[in-house]
Amino acid sequence: MESFNMLQKYEEFLEREYKAKLIENIRKGNNYIEIDFRKIAQFDVELSERLLDDPEESIKLIEEAAKDLMEMEGSLQALFFNLPESTKIPLNDISDQLDKFLTFEGYIMKPSEIYLKARSAKFECPSCSNVLNVLMIGREFKEPTNCGCGRKGKFNIIGRPKYVKFQKFDLVEAMDTVPERPRKLTNKSIYEIGRASCRERV
Repeated sequence: MESFNMLQKYEEFLEREYKAKLIENIRKGNNYIEIDFRKIAQFDVELSERLLDDPEESIKLIEEAAKDLMEMEGSLQALFFNLPESTKIPLNDISDQLDKFLTFEGYIMKPSEIYLKARSAKFECPSCSNVLNVLMIGREFKEPTNCGCGRKGKFNIIGRPKYVKFQKFDLVEAMDTVPERPRKLTNKSIYEIGRASCRERV
């Protein structure tokens, strides 16, 4: 399923299941939405499977769909609960399953300062004036590589990119979940392995 189709699907899902809650949260100044994973699975199995296999892209699309639905600027975070038991994993096994949606219990240590990370940007093709919307899926700021008119590279950025607040921290495994010394997950990996569940799980 292409990213654009996923974005449309998520917007349809959020409008059906969470629009009232989104309106209430935003009115209170809470720019987040807590989503029941089981509802996504009931709505579209392919979406739920994609969320588990490629959480970074899926979560960004969900958050973008929520913002589009609410016609809002700024950041909005998606949090999840009722994830499958198959996502639970001890920290010792995480290095073998990076980029998957995982859940675990632990303690947050050494939180960094909050800083901004590019979320999306618009570019104009100098050849045909087509506007290209680019979601910043990874950690690096990326420009589009080609346009439908055939042009490759050298596109003009339009306006300012959209940014989202970002924070790094260490996570130490809860002592009551392991028989030996708790393991620590360094902050260089925490973004990829379940940032959206932190409010619910730690």
